[in-house]
Amino acid sequence: MTNVKDFERVAAARGILPEGIIWRSTGEQLSWVDIELGLLHVAAVDGGSVRMKSIFDLGDQLGCALPSAAGGWICGLGRSLATVSELGIVSATPPLLGDSERFNDGHIDPQGRLVIGTLNTSGPDGHQLLLRLENDARVTIIDDTLGISNGIAWSPDGLTMFHADTAARTITRRDYGDIIGPPEVFAVIGGMPDGIAVDADGRVWVTVFDQGRVDVYSATGELLPEQSIVLPNAHIASVGFAGPSLDVLVLATGMPVMPQWLRRRRGDDGYLFVGHSVTTGQAATEWIPTELPHRIER
Repeated sequence: MTNVKDFERVAAARGILPEGIIWRSTGEQLSWVDIELGLLHVAAVDGGSVRMKSIFDLGDQLGCALPSAAGGWICGLGRSLATVSELGIVSATPPLLGDSERFNDGHIDPQGRLVIGTLNTSGPDGHQLLLRLENDARVTIIDDTLGISNGIAWSPDGLTMFHADTAARTITRRDYGDIIGPPEVFAVIGGMPDGIAVDADGRVWVTVFDQGRVDVYSATGELLPEQSIVLPNAHIASVGFAGPSLDVLVLATGMPVMPQWLRRRRGDDGYLFVGHSVTTGQAATEWIPTELPHRIER
């Protein structure tokens, strides 16, 4: 088990809810969002050190920001989807979700399509969505029975998708080919799963938000407790791999702004931590731009 002594806190201003760690091989950029502050952070990684480059204020809650093959990012911005240029210029759709909903974690699938989930800010309702924006601009609803849609990742061969439902405390897996298979329970989590990542060997890294821990599972769902990471003074929201060799492990910590959560805020919440990884991650896929939707049919 690894603890906080093995990680270095990144020298950046304290945030509220940093998440969405992405390493962009093109240009060698590390990026992450602060959901509650609506900030997109961009940094360089030199060895195991992180050096800030840019911070963009996007003006709304920012569920995720994912690299676009055209440059810039595709984002879940409040109730809308948006593209953001490398200069921070935002072009957003009309609101696509209900008044109490917003977009949350998202990732780009191996085919270059946006897959993104939603949550209800009033609390889990069992009706949240996991969506895919197709290359022809259609929207496919992968699931509409979720509590809180969260981390999304794929196996190294791209044929299996993993997904965290925080409210259900489960990680599911499903076949991911021309036809999307039904979800199967991959792991039941003893806490609140948040961000996830799959490394180059197929192991699944799961942040357990309320436990200040990252659990590691084999590709077949066996918990590997000796590889767990604990930050006892933090809530871990996101995990990812960065650096030219994808061997820098990055953790993001933070809290939502709801009063019942802020009372539980811990001393190391609101930061990024970096450490050396004994395994390597997978390179992020860039979004292949397509027209953004103007509505979502539920």
